[in-house]
Amino acid sequence: MDPAVAAFEEGNEEFVKENWQAALQSFSKACELNPQQPDYLLHKAAALSKLSRHGEAIVVCDEAIKLDPKSAKAFLRKGMALLNSGNGDQARVVLEQGAAIDPDNKSFASWLKKCPPPAAGTNLEIGKHDQVHDTRCSALLTNHMAV
Repeated sequence: MDPAVAAFEEGNEEFVKENWQAALQSFSKACELNPQQPDYLLHKAAALSKLSRHGEAIVVCDEAIKLDPKSAKAFLRKGMALLNSGNGDQARVVLEQGAAIDPDNKSFASWLKKCPPPAAGTNLEIGKHDQVHDTRCSALLTNHMAV
């Protein structure tokens, strides 16, 4: 059996037993042996989150997203870790991105309900912030040039 697969399966067994540290060690080994496997990274992120190491889990999810930008599961795990680390606004953005990839996945709606509502007047959608900024800059330049 492939050593990466064996380490991954061992990690799954430890995870089911709620041996988070042992699961993390096995998933980390699987990641080292096959760093191009997003599922190994996502299981590592889950173990990190179970150990309340949410910041590390977020970084690992970002690695998985780089490998597979269409992985709704990576966005879900990242959003969960962000929310659990107190970053509700960022979590909302990430969870909405994941929901756009997999709109039938009910987990996104469930986790989005746990996010704080966006503050009035804020725009958290990716790309729209830049549009607002560009509009303001254009207005300032227009006013400045009229003087």
